[in-house]
Amino acid sequence: MNALIPVNTAPAMTVSDVERVALAIAKGGLFGSKDPNAVLTLCLLAQAEGQHPAVVFRDYHIIQGKPAKKAEAMLRDFINSGGKVEWHTLDDTCADATFTHPSGSARIDWTLERAKKAGISTAMWSKYPRQMLRSRVISEGVRTVFPGATSGLYVPEEVSTFEEKGETIDGETGEVTDAPVREKVPGIHKIKERLNKFMREGNACTDIEAFRALVKANKDDIKTVRDANHEYWTGDGGDSEGFKAWMDRRYAELTPHEDSLAYQLLVSTLGEVQNQAEYDEWLSKNGSVIDGLDGAESRKFDEYHQAKVDALQAAPTPLTAGHVGG
Repeated sequence: MNALIPVNTAPAMTVSDVERVALAIAKGGLFGSKDPNAVLTLCLLAQAEGQHPAVVFRDYHIIQGKPAKKAEAMLRDFINSGGKVEWHTLDDTCADATFTHPSGSARIDWTLERAKKAGISTAMWSKYPRQMLRSRVISEGVRTVFPGATSGLYVPEEVSTFEEKGETIDGETGEVTDAPVREKVPGIHKIKERLNKFMREGNACTDIEAFRALVKANKDDIKTVRDANHEYWTGDGGDSEGFKAWMDRRYAELTPHEDSLAYQLLVSTLGEVQNQAEYDEWLSKNGSVIDGLDGAESRKFDEYHQAKVDALQAAPTPLTAGHVGG
C-alpha cells in the first residue's frame, strides 16, 4: 500500500470555493498567517490529499512564514496508509519508536542529549521535553519510512528551531541546510539611511518607470547589501519584511497585471444580478471575497459595483444598495 489514504475524502471544491475558504482563514489569522496566498497554498494541498481545505486548522501551521505539518497529522496519515508504530520509550529524556510500513521499517530515537548536541534549546524544550522529543521522532520516522505522509513538510517543532540555529529549508529539495554566511558591510548605517530614503520615495511612486529610475539611482547600495546577503536585504523573519521582499512587492504592485480570479468572479457574478433579491443573495455570498481584495483591486471593484448599483436603481424596480467591503 503506497498511496496516502485520507481519513475523510471531501467532495471536490472549485478553485473559487477554495479561495473563499482561504480568504476567510487568512482574515482570522488563526494558524499563524494572514497572507491569503500562503493559506491558499495549504488549502490546495489539503484538497489534493482528499481533505476539506478547512483541515489546515487541524493539520498545518505557518511558522515565521514557513509551512509545517503537525506531528499528529503526520502520524495519522502514516497509520492510515498502512503504517504501524511501536513505542519503546517515551519520557522526558528519550523518545524511541519503531516505524513499520509495507515499504520498510526503521527504529528512530531522540534524546535530550542529542537535542543539546544539535543546539536545540528553545523554551518549549525546557517546558515540554517529552512532547518535543516525540514530535522529532515522528517526523524523522515517518520521513524515513513513508515520506508521503509528511506532505513534504517538517513539524512545527522543527521549523521553529531552524532560524535559531542558522538553518533554512531548501525550496526545491525540502532539505534543511546551513544558512548562507553573512558578510560584514562597511558603512552599513549610511547605506541603510540612503536605502530608507529610497523606500520612502519608492512607496510614493505611482508608475513602474519612476520606480525603476530610483532603483538605478541606488543600484550600488542595493548591490552591496544583496551581495553580502545582509539581514537588511533578507529581513530574517524580524519586524521588517526585508529590502528584497519590499522591492519585489513594489515591482508587483506597479507592474500592470491581470485581474485576480476572485475579482473576475465578483465582476462576472455581479453582472448577472437583475433585481433586489438577487443582489441581496449575491452580497451575502461574496462579502468575505470582497474584503479579501487588495487595495488596487478593491478600489477598482468599488467603482464597478457603484456603477452596477446606479444602473439597477434606475431600473423599473429600484435597488437598495448594500454595504460592500470592511
